[in-house]
Amino acid sequence: MPSTKQHSRLWLCVLVCPLVCLSGFGRNERIIAADVRPHRLGPGDVLAIVVHGVIGKFGDAPVVFPGERQDLQPAIGYPIQVQRDGCLHLPSLEPLNVTGLTVVEAKQAVDRAYTNAEILRRPNQVMLTLMQRRRVQVHVLHDQLGGASRAETVQLSADQATLLGAVAAAESFDRDASVRALKPRTGESGRLPDSSVVQLQAPRPAYFTTGGRLAGGRHLLPRHQPLDALQAIAAAGGIQPGGVLPALHLTIVRRNAPTSRVPLRHVLNRPSQYLIRPGDHLIVH
Repeated sequence: MPSTKQHSRLWLCVLVCPLVCLSGFGRNERIIAADVRPHRLGPGDVLAIVVHGVIGKFGDAPVVFPGERQDLQPAIGYPIQVQRDGCLHLPSLEPLNVTGLTVVEAKQAVDRAYTNAEILRRPNQVMLTLMQRRRVQVHVLHDQLGGASRAETVQLSADQATLLGAVAAAESFDRDASVRALKPRTGESGRLPDSSVVQLQAPRPAYFTTGGRLAGGRHLLPRHQPLDALQAIAAAGGIQPGGVLPALHLTIVRRNAPTSRVPLRHVLNRPSQYLIRPGDHLIVH
């Protein structure tokens, strides 16, 4: 039978553990962002339950300390798992559906069910806490630049099963990629159900082309910084020698916009005024 000292240690652990975790947040680069909203129960969650006189008694309920197991939480009570049908199967009761309920709501539902069945003579005879969150399997597909693909399967606890959590666990980082859940889609809570498929898709590469007194060709636009006209001319290898007349103008042919013809001296003096966009065609003549 647990002593008063053991129970005091448990509640101290319940109060202090979250503070310890938060104090190290800025230093631990591998922490996966968790959803701070209340946990909603579902199949696979393990609850610690005491129904006084029915499932143990308050005075002799087992105490669970996580120890080295990071998937366990401090709890008092007997472990009962939410089954595949989303129900708790408790003594002397019909299956009780707790899917989508918070821990507090589930405790109230169990207490109400036993009171209505006249098994408990008075309310507030139930202790219910979350002992172990269910695990969720997520498949992460990363379509990278250049057509390469990478696939990872990760296991997450239910509170970490978000788009951000899945991407972080798979170590698929691409700040420009679009992220979406393919199958099935996230619910209103933003959490991913089991066997979800998450896709990261890198944006298509952007190019500009050159001609005239510039070497003809297609050139890749940088993804993370602007490219001005002078830098574009340099990327194309500079102005080619030859011809009877010197190169005096830069013409920029742009999609869905008027063609602009600019004196080269303006480009040399204020290159940042002439930023290159995807699909631009530059001609020096």
